[in-house]
Amino acid sequence: MTRKFILVACICLFVVGPVFSQQPTRPSIGPEVELPEELRQLVIYEEFIPCDEEQIGIIQTVLGHVVVFHGDNNLAFIAASGDPLYKRDVVFTLADSRCRIRFSTEDLITLGENTRIGIERFVDDETRGEKSSIISMLRGKAMFYVFRLFKYGKIDSSVNTPTAIIGVRGTKFGTEVRPSGESRAQTQPGYLTDASATDHLVQLPKESRETETIVHCFEGTLDVFSTADRVTQLVMKGQSLEVTSLGAGDIQITPPEVARQFMLDTEVPEPGGEAANEDASSGPEASSESSEGKKQQAEATGLETQEQTDTTTAFATQDAIQTQTVQRVEDQAAAKGDAIGYITAMLTRLSGDEKVFHHLYISDESQDFRPGAVVRAKDKLGRGEIDTPLLLEGEGTKDEKEEPETDKTPQLKTVEISYNNKRETINGPFKVIEQMLQKDEFMEWGYWTQPQAMASSSGTNFLIDNRGYYISGKVTTEVEMSALQANQIKGEYRGGAYGTYWTDTGGINMEGSFSAQVDFGQKLISDFNVSVSGQGHNVTIKGAEGVFSGQTSQFAINPATPGSVWQIDGMDAHPAAKEAYGSIYGPNGEKMGGVWKLDTPLGEGEAHATGIFEGSR
Repeated sequence: MTRKFILVACICLFVVGPVFSQQPTRPSIGPEVELPEELRQLVIYEEFIPCDEEQIGIIQTVLGHVVVFHGDNNLAFIAASGDPLYKRDVVFTLADSRCRIRFSTEDLITLGENTRIGIERFVDDETRGEKSSIISMLRGKAMFYVFRLFKYGKIDSSVNTPTAIIGVRGTKFGTEVRPSGESRAQTQPGYLTDASATDHLVQLPKESRETETIVHCFEGTLDVFSTADRVTQLVMKGQSLEVTSLGAGDIQITPPEVARQFMLDTEVPEPGGEAANEDASSGPEASSESSEGKKQQAEATGLETQEQTDTTTAFATQDAIQTQTVQRVEDQAAAKGDAIGYITAMLTRLSGDEKVFHHLYISDESQDFRPGAVVRAKDKLGRGEIDTPLLLEGEGTKDEKEEPETDKTPQLKTVEISYNNKRETINGPFKVIEQMLQKDEFMEWGYWTQPQAMASSSGTNFLIDNRGYYISGKVTTEVEMSALQANQIKGEYRGGAYGTYWTDTGGINMEGSFSAQVDFGQKLISDFNVSVSGQGHNVTIKGAEGVFSGQTSQFAINPATPGSVWQIDGMDAHPAAKEAYGSIYGPNGEKMGGVWKLDTPLGEGEAHATGIFEGSR
């Protein structure tokens, strides 16, 4: 097969930067260099090619031949140390070649020879304290360093291979993707073929070897999801796991010689180190004397000397500092994942001897129910008096690590109200009475009240004597949602629903059914139905649709779905007071649950109701 190359002329057609600035050295790809199949039909430029995507990092070190493919313009070029890296880029290391990549988030990847990775998704938002990434890996060996810097409160990173999705909870792990052995055409589309819309090279038709993924955890912990048997396993420091096209194996202790060899195979010196942009046929031997190499070998053998410690690089020092706090952060993050949910509340106003409905609050996004966390619900309608949503805030109390009798008493902290066209805040704390309705492996749901009179600054008293509701549990993570989406999973959820119709005597409690269709591949919810009734009152939500929020398991139901029904006692709910929100729960999306509320317009038989729904797939 003929290869096409562009010869770079010595005459510069344009200049970027100073005229006499030194340009990085880029090795040529001669006939003796074997290209991977995906690149054989492409022109490989021997100069840097810019693109319009956002820069997300830099290729710090190149050893041998490394090719970068831009996903936005489908152009490829030979990389050199110092080249920027962009969203949707795909990086190839050829035989006897390696490279080192540092991202804007300070995360780092070192690639061994014959390796391919693609940047599927990348977010670095310091304002919101969030970083996330999805890296695809089709073959080769790579070492990943994911730092839990304090400026990032939310970290969600994963590495996706043809057989596994590796959810990153640790700081340092290695991944190898290699042929399983027998060569055969894939009988069904693999994960990356389905999911990698940004990785155009994946779509090339070709005979494929089935592959297996080997994961080595050096620091922290990893959630490894098998795309074949849909099982998630927790891999801890010093452990390895093999995942094939048939499913995941058993977790094994990593032999020291295996850990040592993997480090040597993926070690790349820092910028300015030996052999940058040189042929890397002797890479392991040449680079193993670097300070990072010494540290890696010492970690593998458990024989770190004082001299090795003193010569650790700045990067390794940062790694050690992060490791001191990583377990605490991981424990907190894991615990939060076990107690994520929603609440509702109906506020009653005391007017002399009468009780009058005043506000209906609902969580429109998932809340952290851990002890000390703030759980919020909003009244967006504000009874037509206040444009800004009113907040009700309580304190989370759910802790899977504690016995029930040691849980803290739930408390209501603050309640924002509007009264006589004025906004007021009622400050607690006020003791909440909570009653669990049911609990299973993935979720808990129940109701709560706060019957103590709460005085506003104007002297008006309020209370919550009609039931509000809560639901919380182990939400499906973004990594697990990616797997459900990639495998085009569809399913019907069916279960129960609960609610309360507001009255001045403490409410009419209702029960009934819930059902919904979920298409994870399209991120759509359809035929969403809730039906509850009790003592002559009823609520119906029928034929509604919804969508998921980004890559998360959170969803919102669209109250304006054409043909949908949102009614209380046969009356249409107020257009601005038809709300339903929720999440998918369980590692394989086993459960679905959330909250709902409806108000009917004033002057048209005023009615108010709220509740929860839960179902299994």
